[in-house]
Amino acid sequence: MKKAKAIKIICALLSALLLLAALLVLSGRRTFKVSSVSGFSMNTPVHLSAAGPDPEKLDAALQDALRILENLNDRLSLYQEDSLLSEVNKAGGLHPVQAGPEISTLLKEAAEICKLTGGSFNPLVGPLTRLWKINKREQGDYTLPTQASLDDVLPLVRIENLSFVSPDQVFLRQKGCTLDLGGIAKGYASLKIARHLASQDIRSALIDLGGNIFALGAQPDGSPWKIGVRNPLDPGGDPIAALAVKDAAVITSGSYERYRIVDGKRYSHLFNPATGYPVENDLRSATVVSPNATLADALATALMVMGLDRASDFLESFLKEDPSLGVILVHQTSDGPSLAVTANLEDRLKVLSPGLTVTCIPK
Repeated sequence: MKKAKAIKIICALLSALLLLAALLVLSGRRTFKVSSVSGFSMNTPVHLSAAGPDPEKLDAALQDALRILENLNDRLSLYQEDSLLSEVNKAGGLHPVQAGPEISTLLKEAAEICKLTGGSFNPLVGPLTRLWKINKREQGDYTLPTQASLDDVLPLVRIENLSFVSPDQVFLRQKGCTLDLGGIAKGYASLKIARHLASQDIRSALIDLGGNIFALGAQPDGSPWKIGVRNPLDPGGDPIAALAVKDAAVITSGSYERYRIVDGKRYSHLFNPATGYPVENDLRSATVVSPNATLADALATALMVMGLDRASDFLESFLKEDPSLGVILVHQTSDGPSLAVTANLEDRLKVLSPGLTVTCIPK
C-alpha cells in the first residue's frame, strides 16, 4: 500500500541537504557539526542528518536511529515471512497473537483513524494489495482482477475484523484478513526516530524515509526547514512549491510512483477500501503537515482516497478539532496542476511554479 508517497516531499529542497552536508555550521558562539547516514529500510531509501556540537554523539544517535528503523521493519513488514505482522496475518481466523504494547498501540491508532476517515484509510487493505499486485517494477504480463475476485476479498477489508482480545493481543477474525501498514508505518517510524534524537539532546535534524519527512527543530542557523513539494504531473522536474517547517512531519501520498499501466490506463497502488478498486479521482497528491507523523501518514492516504470535494468536507470538520493540521492538495485542472491549501499554511508556502493557482480549503 502506498505510500508510495506520492508527491513525496523531498528533503529540504536538496539545497538544504547540501547545507547539512557541509562540515560545520556556525550558530552564535557554538560550532555545530553535521552528521548524516543513509540506508535502505521499509522498502525505501533512508537519509538521516543531524547537527550539534558533538560529532561522536551525533554519529552514535544516527546509528541508533537506523537500528530503531530496522527493528520496526522486522516487525511491521508485509513481505518478511518471519515478521510480527506476517505472524498476525497468518493467524487470521485461527488465534490471537501477542503483539506487545508498542505495535498494539499502533494498530489501535490505525483502527481509530480508519473510523475517523469513514474507512478511507484502512490498515486491512492487504487483500487488495495482494490481489492487484501493482508495482511499476513488475510491468510484464498482467491480468486485471475480476469483479468476482474483488467481491470475494472485500469482506476481509472491514475494520471490524481487527480486534484486541487483551491490551496486547491482536486477532484478525477471518482467515485471509491481511494487515498492510504501508500507509502509516513510515510516519510512525519517523516520529519514533525524531523522539529518539530529541532524547539525545539533538535539536536540529532532518529525517527522510523515502520522501516521508520529519523536520526536527529548525536548521542549524535557526531558520525553518524548506521542504519542496513535487509536481505529481512531472515528478522528475522542479518543485512547484516550498514549505517552511519546524518540528513537524511533512508527508505526501500520491499515485505517480507506484502504478500499473494496462491497455493504456494507469492503475494506482492506492485503493478505495469501499470498492476494492484503485483510486481514480481529481487529486494527484495529498500532503499533510503535523507534529504527529503517524496521523499525517494515514491522513495523506485517506485524503487521496476521498478526492478533492470529500477531502474539503472532511477537513472542515477535522480542523475544528485539530487546527494545527496543515494540508496541501494538488489536483488536476484543464490548465494543469492547482493547489488547495489550508489557511494555516498560506504564509509558510512559497509558490515556485509560475501561473500556479492556489485556493484555500476548506472553502
